[in-house]
Amino acid sequence: MTTATTTEAAQTDLYHTYHAAIVRYANRILQDSADAEDVAQATFTEAIAHWIDGIDHPKAWLYQIAQHKAIDLIRHKRLIAWYSLEALAAVRQFPVTDSDLGMVEAQECITAAMAHLSAHNRLLIQTYVIEDKSLEETARITGHPAGGGVKMAITRARQQFRAALKEMEGE
Repeated sequence: MTTATTTEAAQTDLYHTYHAAIVRYANRILQDSADAEDVAQATFTEAIAHWIDGIDHPKAWLYQIAQHKAIDLIRHKRLIAWYSLEALAAVRQFPVTDSDLGMVEAQECITAAMAHLSAHNRLLIQTYVIEDKSLEETARITGHPAGGGVKMAITRARQQFRAALKEMEGE
């Protein structure tokens, strides 16, 4: 047997051995079976892409990858929800739902509006809104004084984001 064949067999065995457990783990985190399947697929894709023969604890390694993928998905969904629903509703002055605005269109709006923000305001929104850091952590990362200083900066960043969305709607 060649090394490539041995590696491929080991990867296939890893998938068959742990796939169901990874799906269950992701489902406990996400509470959504479709998202759990997506996270499991992303987990095994990453595991194969970064494959090292002779991994000491493959199950722990896979669980760690799955946890990171699930958290990334939660953050991504939080970003879409915050921008597409809260921010767009504030600009349009009426409620917006996911069915009103397709996810592709929402992502394009978000990307374009974020591009209009200053680098500093993008960092504020990324840190506080998307990564869900505390005010203290956001202040430390962005260099603002803790408390009112960072709150005001976040408020201004959100206002700049909403203004960018409003400007895009006017085009």
